[in-house]
Amino acid sequence: MIRLRTCCCTARWQIACVVSGLLMVAGSARGQRFVAESRIRTAGAVRAVNDDELTVADLQEKVAVYKIQRKGRRAVSINGELLNFPATLKVVGRMKAAEFLRPDMVVKFDAALRKGGRSDGKVGQLTLISASDLARAGTTGFGGTVTEKSPANASKYATCEVVGVVQQLRKNRLVVATGKSPYASKNRVRVELAEDAVVVIARDDLNLAQPGDKISALNAIKLTSGHLVVDSIEIDLQNQRNDAVMDFIQLDAKYSRLSDEPTAARDVRSQHFLLHTDVSDRQGQILLDKLETMIDLVSKYFRRRSRGLIECYVVRDIRNWPAETFPDGAAGKILEPAGVTMTRTLGKQRRTIVFSCDDHQTVQHEAVHAYCQQTFGSTGPVWYAEGMAEMGAYWKQGQLEVDIRPGVIGYLTNARPKKMLDIVAAGQVTGDSWQAYAWRWALCHLLANNQNYSGRLKGLGVAMMSGQPASFEATYGDVAAEISFEYDQFVKNFGNGYRADLSAWQWDVKPKRLTRKPASVTAFAQRGWQATGVAVEKDQPYSIKTEGTWRIAAAGEALTGDGNEAGKGKLIGAIFSDFELSDSFDLGTKAKLIAPRSGHLFLRCDDAWTELSENSGELNVTIETISSR
Repeated sequence: MIRLRTCCCTARWQIACVVSGLLMVAGSARGQRFVAESRIRTAGAVRAVNDDELTVADLQEKVAVYKIQRKGRRAVSINGELLNFPATLKVVGRMKAAEFLRPDMVVKFDAALRKGGRSDGKVGQLTLISASDLARAGTTGFGGTVTEKSPANASKYATCEVVGVVQQLRKNRLVVATGKSPYASKNRVRVELAEDAVVVIARDDLNLAQPGDKISALNAIKLTSGHLVVDSIEIDLQNQRNDAVMDFIQLDAKYSRLSDEPTAARDVRSQHFLLHTDVSDRQGQILLDKLETMIDLVSKYFRRRSRGLIECYVVRDIRNWPAETFPDGAAGKILEPAGVTMTRTLGKQRRTIVFSCDDHQTVQHEAVHAYCQQTFGSTGPVWYAEGMAEMGAYWKQGQLEVDIRPGVIGYLTNARPKKMLDIVAAGQVTGDSWQAYAWRWALCHLLANNQNYSGRLKGLGVAMMSGQPASFEATYGDVAAEISFEYDQFVKNFGNGYRADLSAWQWDVKPKRLTRKPASVTAFAQRGWQATGVAVEKDQPYSIKTEGTWRIAAAGEALTGDGNEAGKGKLIGAIFSDFELSDSFDLGTKAKLIAPRSGHLFLRCDDAWTELSENSGELNVTIETISSR
């Protein structure tokens, strides 16, 4: 299966000159050039971090998407062309050591040590060390160092600088592995951390940032195409890191002692993967680790173990490879940069091989195709094959939230909605466009994560990939109207952080007209629209009263149905009828509702759809008909 990504050009663009404040960029035989019409200086907050895009809200809450060339990347994609414009990054922060430190992290700190490894006093500050820091310190390839900074005092304690690998942290007792030293016991140093000990971060890696972090300074250029490209940025980390960032930090730390220098083509392997690659030893092991995590998730989802090794050519620089290495079509895809999965069948024997550029998500996408091909015999129809492969490229352990490129979100939420049956139509070809891939991902993500439909998707997928008679229409025909409604709601409301499971529609709750007896329902802050079971009538007045509190942030204040001063967290309502949802209306703690139309009354907490998972608490809501007498 061919993977076509947004970046589909092999041209290497270079900065040519700066004339009268305009940045001129040129470099291809086509003579095209990028021109910067202005420079931008701003500050604000991080809204989203994805691949080569950074979503920023400035101090006036104006949101913009910036292209950014991360450390180690060769270019950034602008309208399918590659611009070599590396950004200068400065990422700083202070994390609570007790909550932040994990095994395999490499840290540096000062401690009072005696020969034999005994320590005195408590450590209040540590510094997180990167692979490049280790290389500069000359410690690559072993546990760390213990360096005497000042001679031992009368009590025989010397001030030492310790660089070590975290092995254990329990009840503020930290154990780090080091190299041989008279101040270490069995190549380990044990120290006690202060209750308020912090880990200082000062790095040049955007992978450490997450939504909510402060941007103290951002310098960028605005191209005449309208694109914004980061020149330099300073980010102050706020709060503890989310699971995705912690996963990156642990992977970075786990292989930090391996070289990050590119190598010649060679073979490296893990339990389920054989890589032929010229990436560095460190990047090769990180990629294998990600692939093993992904294949474990995919195998558990389908309840089928991967059959045999999945063979992948992962190419950093195609000039390192003999021309005869790649079959027809593979080299071209690698140069795009993209990927392709090819299967050769001889009788009952199948051999599936991935050919890919060195982008990790591209390799993961293609590896999903290879798993499906080897396990089931095919990848199924295009909508399913590419939609599920896109999901596989983003899947992370325990993560239910949407986490994709802002550009994909922007396209899906602003483009003319594509009908569901058009997405699953027969006759489509793989590799058609990234926009088509986006629609397929959206449908598969909804079906896989919305409990109303997830139970059928797995069986449908296995049947289609195994060549059994099955189709989308036959599987979901009886709920086609329901899926179409929820799909439209998903595309309208989703973004990074959106939870399809928390927004699933309650089709099983049937509405009834109120009698003289009031209806009592519970509204949860952590869910989307919730059915009340109350059928309201147009122009009929109703009394709405609430009791209880809820929160719209993990450590936020308890709010009543009136919400906060800005109106966030307020109880709101809408009326559902004939697969249409009315505009929402405010309710609050106490309200008189005159129904604008007849239908089923739904309620929810007025909060961003992408932030529902942070909410907690519930309101008891009483709904009563107001007599017209």
